[in-house]
Amino acid sequence: MLARGTGAGQFQAGNLALWLMWRANEVGWDEAREDVENFLNEDEIEIDYVVYVYGPKIDNEIEILDGLALVPLECLTDCDEKEIFLKFDFGPIQSSRPSSALKLRSKIGKIYEPSEAQGKGPPVEISKLRYTANLINAVDGAFCFPAYETAYCAPHVPLGIFGGAGGGAPAYDTVPNLPCPFDAEGARVLSALLPSFQKMSSKNRAKLKSVLRRLGLAKAKRDPSDSALDLGIAVEMMLLGENGDQPLSHTLRARGAWLIGDTAQERHQCFNTLRDIYIARSQVAHSGRLKNNERLSDDCYNLASQIARELVFRNGPLSFDEWQMVTLGNVS
Repeated sequence: MLARGTGAGQFQAGNLALWLMWRANEVGWDEAREDVENFLNEDEIEIDYVVYVYGPKIDNEIEILDGLALVPLECLTDCDEKEIFLKFDFGPIQSSRPSSALKLRSKIGKIYEPSEAQGKGPPVEISKLRYTANLINAVDGAFCFPAYETAYCAPHVPLGIFGGAGGGAPAYDTVPNLPCPFDAEGARVLSALLPSFQKMSSKNRAKLKSVLRRLGLAKAKRDPSDSALDLGIAVEMMLLGENGDQPLSHTLRARGAWLIGDTAQERHQCFNTLRDIYIARSQVAHSGRLKNNERLSDDCYNLASQIARELVFRNGPLSFDEWQMVTLGNVS
């Protein structure tokens, strides 16, 4: 059995011949034959771990960190999923089509060892791609939700798509029905967040995952009232997790202002923006709709993203004592 990253497939000479013809058509016979010889002689192969995502829409591949990239669907290696997502018109369920994919290349042993895979969760590469997708929600103007996840042999590695495939996808109540832009500046912010997130405890990662998903929902939803409600919940999750008996609105605004603002003017602006978020959230929670049914300003969503990034850099949600230090001005 040959390993393929998320499982294994049986070696069959006929499939190797099919791959060889496909590869020769792509790069020529000489290089294709060299690829086969390398494959037969080496103990390890290169695998592209892929998580398709809803949200970011790009025209060209964007490198993020350590071989991790956001890739347009058109730029992925030929495979069944790519063809399905690109070829068919989903009509009224257009939102079911992923907008791009996160890809991470890694090396694994060529021969599948079932004893090593038993009792383990997903490969570490898939886990990294999952939380990278979550962290995109902390980038201004961006939202992202993991979709189908799988692994493919790198283009130069037999048996490629002829060696079988397998994967899975999370189930969502709703997914975005419109994509969002993502650029090199977003990738720079994301690359700065990833090392801090990787150092975080599993408990804090789980907390922030819920926050980031809620923040992404707020950005992705088109209905202003639904969006405001999710944004308010996300901000409360970030700033009121360890609240004690303090009044909610003032605590939320004060914590956010001291967490983000370096000057009195910046804290005052943050304090007022958080007031707008809290008022909008309360209107929807109490009456079902925003009073004027207008979407909150971009400043509100960007401030929530900034708070999420700050919590990532601070190793996760803060305790009550840590919040006390922040609101007393000890923000170092």
